[in-house]
This record gives sequence, structure tokens and C-alpha cells, in this order.
Amino acid sequence: MHIYNGKESKLWDEYSLEDQALFSWDLMERASKKLTEKILDIYSDMDLHFYVVVGPGNNGGDGLAIARMLNEQFRDVCVVLLQTKGSPEYEQNYALIKSKSGIKICSLKEFENASLKKGVFIDAIFGNGLNRKPDGKNEKAISFINSSNYPVISIDLPSGMIPDHLPDWEIVKATHTIMIQNVKLSSLFEEGGQYYGNCHMVDIGLSQSFLKTHPSDKVYITQTTINPFLKTRTVFSHKGEFGHAALACGSESMIGAAILSVKACLKSGVGLVTCYVPECGYEIMQMSCPESMCVADINDRHLKSVEIKDTFDAVGIGCGIGNNPAIRDWLIDVFKKLKGPGLVLDADALNIISQYNIKIPEGAIITPHPKEFDRLFGPSKTGYERYLLQVKMAKLHKINIVLKGHFTCFVNDEGESWFNSTGNPGMACGGSGDVLTGLITGILAQDFTIDEAVILALYLHGYAGDLAAASLSQEAMTSMDIINYLGQAWKECHALKNSGTNIEK
Repeated sequence: MHIYNGKESKLWDEYSLEDQALFSWDLMERASKKLTEKILDIYSDMDLHFYVVVGPGNNGGDGLAIARMLNEQFRDVCVVLLQTKGSPEYEQNYALIKSKSGIKICSLKEFENASLKKGVFIDAIFGNGLNRKPDGKNEKAISFINSSNYPVISIDLPSGMIPDHLPDWEIVKATHTIMIQNVKLSSLFEEGGQYYGNCHMVDIGLSQSFLKTHPSDKVYITQTTINPFLKTRTVFSHKGEFGHAALACGSESMIGAAILSVKACLKSGVGLVTCYVPECGYEIMQMSCPESMCVADINDRHLKSVEIKDTFDAVGIGCGIGNNPAIRDWLIDVFKKLKGPGLVLDADALNIISQYNIKIPEGAIITPHPKEFDRLFGPSKTGYERYLLQVKMAKLHKINIVLKGHFTCFVNDEGESWFNSTGNPGMACGGSGDVLTGLITGILAQDFTIDEAVILALYLHGYAGDLAAASLSQEAMTSMDIINYLGQAWKECHALKNSGTNIEK
């Protein structure tokens, strides 16, 4: 799913009108019908009153059409009109609702003084075309909605919000937001996402050919995104065809990180896995991960001198390796011998890099959480600011950055971005990142590009977490549960591809 800003979304509308030989009225009717159906899915109680707050543009036109359609479904509707003039479609819808005896129409002032019944606000003040601070009645309406303590459904995005960045003025605090056709970038960061509430999506049938002629450099990863990367094995397949991955991980008291990373790698579909651990972890790894080959460093407590061959298809380094100064020298030596494009760096490897200002090899994949990212590249005040820095640093250093979070963001070395749709708060537990590193490394060792490997790993990692949470609860699931559900995640993703079904979260 491509992520577009306000101007690009408008272009998509215009393209679809011409491509499908539609009038603007037709597209508004189609969108409003879908929106009304979703509203009634969310709030089906026949006793609820719907208070539709209508702004001047096409978003307001959608609101008027929704009010009419709710009335046709025998719902009690009151339209709060902020002005009577607008686009031709707005004025046509206004004329229609005035003829409906069951729809009450009032001004904002009248509404503020009215005694409200049990109901829901529908926020249709501004859409994705807003580019300045709301003023006058529009600003007052946003404040009134926020102070009402009523549930709010925003149409496309909360009024006052900008699609692709976070403004510094008052924004409607929605309970639900029904997005039209595509995800809004500002919803993917904590500072903006708090205004969207629970997000829903409606497909209003915009022309899909637009995506090919106007590709975005920002993508929201869904089942459709990964379908081209899901391969069917032939009956003559053998382990030599699926790559050889290596993982350098673990130290005294942190061999668990090595186990998680290696087990996840083994679930990636890779043909062979070799793990490099300090001597203290050798027997543990042999017993815990018998499917993996194991090489022990002569040092008992941490990696220090073991040599990683440059013949592997992918190498992951960092999970639980510790931060002893001797590891720094070993890591610098490894970087001299291994090629960046097959290298995945996480956890303590990133901490060592930031502490000693070591250059990250070009083409490498790094997988920091926000604090690790800040130590590498400097602090950011907001998630959106951190994302902009992520894009800048990926392009500047020619590296691939996977910034972990609720919508984990992958930016490749050309600055293209992917936001993952799968996953849940239950995955915020120790070892989840180790699982992701192993999974990325294992998929990268197979015949995938860096972009394909990371995108596929992110989606599967989150999907397995969702399956684990559904079965065990977010509170009780562990990182090992993510690994245990990877098999089902692979299976279901293949089944969804074959059925042509797309799951969007």
C-alpha cells in the first residue's frame, strides 16, 4: 500500500475520475457509501444519535452525504453546519439534506447551546488538503468536539491533522478514524497516532494503475506487498539452494540471545546455519539448537578472536555479545573481512559502534530500537523527526536502517521507506529483537534482495507475534512464542497469497 501526501492523494482522485470516466459526484457518493457502512459497523446501536460536524471542502461534502445515508438507514442525524457554501458537490449534498425531514441542521452556536443526547460525533471538517492552522468557526468546532467527551469518528484523518507531518495546533482527538484508500504517514508515529484512535480503512475503488505511474517512496507493508517474495519450493529442492547463514552472538549470561537468534534463523527457510559463540555457550547451543553448526571462540566469556569466513551468504552480528573492549577490536577486524551487503548488525554491535565511533560498512543492515538509533545518530524530539533523520542517515552512510517500533520502519540506502503493518505491544519483550535479527539474516542468505529480505522478515515477525498474542495474550507471550508461531505465519501467508486475500491492519 503506497503512502501518499495530500497533493498526491488529490492527484489519485483526479486520475481515477478520468480513468473511470466519472464525475466528482459519483466518486463522492461511492466514498460516502463505504464510509457510512463502516460507521454503522463500528456503531450499530439504533438508539445512538449521529452529530455530523461539516466543514467547507470535499470532506464536508462527504459528511453531508454520510448524514443523508445515515438518515436513509433510519438513524437520528443532526448536521452542524460551519458554513453553507463549498464545492459544487458540497452544495448539491446540502440541497439534498435540506429536503430530508428527518435531518436536523444547526449552526455551531446553536449546537453548543443544545442539550445533546447519547450519540457519536462524526468529524467531517477537514480532509487531507489542510495546509494551515484552522481558524474561526473551524477552530472552535475542533475545540468543542475535543471538550465534549463523546466518541468521535473522523473521516480520512482527524481534522487539523496534516497527512504527512505533525502540526503544532489543536487537532481532533478521534476515537476512530476511517481512512480513505491509503494510510496517512502522520498516523504511524506516536505523536500523531494518538489523535487517530482506532484506524480503519475503506477502499473506494480508485484506479490501481495510478500506483504504477505515480509510485511512492513510502510503502505500508501488507500481505499484497510480500506476495511476490513468497516462493514455492520444487520437489527437487535441497539445502544447498537456500543459502548458508552465520550468526555471531552471545556472551556469558547472555547465551539466551544467541539461542533466540539462531532458532529464528532456522525458521527462516535457510538451508544451513552456523553460530559463533564464546566457549561458555558451546554446549548450550549444541543442546538447544542441534540443527545449527556451532563454532566456539577460544575465549570463555565473550567473542574475541574467532574468525568468521567470508563464504557465508549472510552474517548477523550483535545479539548478546556484550561490550568488552576486546570485542571492539574483534568487530573492527570482522568489518575489514566481510562485505556490507550481506551483514546484519544489532544490539551490542550497535552499542559498540556508537561508543567507539566505528564506521558501519556500506550496504549493511542495522536494526536499532529508538535509543540505540539516538546513540548512533543523535537524539530526536519526536518519532517523525527521528524518521526524517533515519532517511538522511541511510542515504548519507549508504546503509539500510530498520528502526524498530510499533510500525517498524525500514529505510534502504536510497531513502525509500517501508512501514510494517503487523505486530502488537505484546512483542515489547526481551529477545524480540534477537528473533528479528535471526530471521532477517536467514532470509537474506537465500535468493532475496536486501529490500525483499527485510520486508518479508518484518511482516512474518509481526504476523507470528500477532498469532502468538491471539492464542496466548499480549501479556503472557514471550519471544520464544514468536519463534514457535513462525511456522504458522509462513503457512498462512502462503495460503493468503494463493487465495488472493489481503489482510490490512
